[in-house]
Amino acid sequence: MTVMPFSKIRIQNITDIAEVHRHSFYNHFNDKYDLLYQIVTQMLVIDYDAVAEESLIEQSINQVPRILRYFEDNRKFFKSAFKDDKQQSFNNFFQKLIFEWFTTILNNGADKARMDSFYITQARFYVAGYSQLLMYWLYNEPEKPADVLAEEIIKIFKSAFNNN
Repeated sequence: MTVMPFSKIRIQNITDIAEVHRHSFYNHFNDKYDLLYQIVTQMLVIDYDAVAEESLIEQSINQVPRILRYFEDNRKFFKSAFKDDKQQSFNNFFQKLIFEWFTTILNNGADKARMDSFYITQARFYVAGYSQLLMYWLYNEPEKPADVLAEEIIKIFKSAFNNN
């Protein structure tokens, strides 16, 4: 997506660069969107250590700089993903991924509270803020380093989660 807009990329472009047959591509992915989502999911996933001394919130907070550096290193790619997203599918996917992340940490890993209206509303609140802040940074603050934004977000998280 740094060479051509995502909307213009065809499966043939992907299979030619990867040097695989089209059939092999479809054995692993439904379409180019599925490939994109799997790549982003793998990068943004946080492997929580259930026996760690840190809480899930602390483990998540500690991953913010790594995630933002990934976005910074691939800024052009992500700007293209969000920009070429006429049906908002990438944005919706991204927000769903963040929603799952926030519901996990807000519930400290317990699934039973996910149905609680307050937790769902709280998670949606953080998703909206985090995703909009990230997109604003990608498009409007190219001079701000990822580590600076990470420090600011960590302060917000620590304040919000009373984790000083």
